Amino acid sequence: MKILITGANGYIGTRLVAALQLEGHDLVCCVRDSSRYEHNKLANKPAILEVNFTDTEKSSPFPKDIDAAFFLIHSMREGASFEEKEKKVAEGFLKLLEPTHCNQVIYLSGIVNEEELSKHLSSRLAVEKILRAGKT
Repeated sequence: MKILITGANGYIGTRLVAALQLEGHDLVCCVRDSSRYEHNKLANKPAILEVNFTDTEKSSPFPKDIDAAFFLIHSMREGASFEEKEKKVAEGFLKLLEPTHCNQVIYLSGIVNEEELSKHLSSRLAVEKILRAGKT
């Protein structure tokens, strides 16, 4: 299976890449800065794409033959404007994913209740709704 992983150099992404490689999957790892991605520690070097999801015109297109994609991106470090940035990132992700054959998006969110949400969980829910509206 060919799997695209966003946030591949994050805490969860690095562990996911290692686990999926052990399973024999063909991986495409999306990172903001490939010079900071320690792919040399991996047994099999995955394909690496440098992607800016807020400016998709400057990003390389995703391979067409993607089967599944993990969305592991958050923008909490962006300060007070993180909610809008997270929405824009999710929209950019879908734009790049649209021309592929991907039929499954896996999104890591949080446990959300409908009554009272923190800004972080409110943003996670908004991103979930954007991703659900995508073609996959």
